[in-house]
Amino acid sequence: MIGKLLGRKITHKSISADEASEMMQSFGIPVDYARLLAELDTHIKERKEEILNDTVYKVTGKAPRNFEDFLGECVRRRIWVRE
Repeated sequence: MIGKLLGRKITHKSISADEASEMMQSFGIPVDYARLLAELDTHIKERKEEILNDTVYKVTGKAPRNFEDFLGECVRRRIWVRE
């Protein structure tokens, strides 16, 4: 869906938390921080972070939405232009 909205192929490669941590470290991210970020990615992959609440509404006055809807609006408004 995201690739279709952007007009190009998007490829996802699943990697382990250790592989993600090592890759981040290769970019200069400190070991402990890289491990933390990799663990957060694992939580996201396992959908442990998919929690809906009213925080977005309280802060912005707008209902929360999923990423695909957000991306679609950005493309329609030409904020992100298809190449």
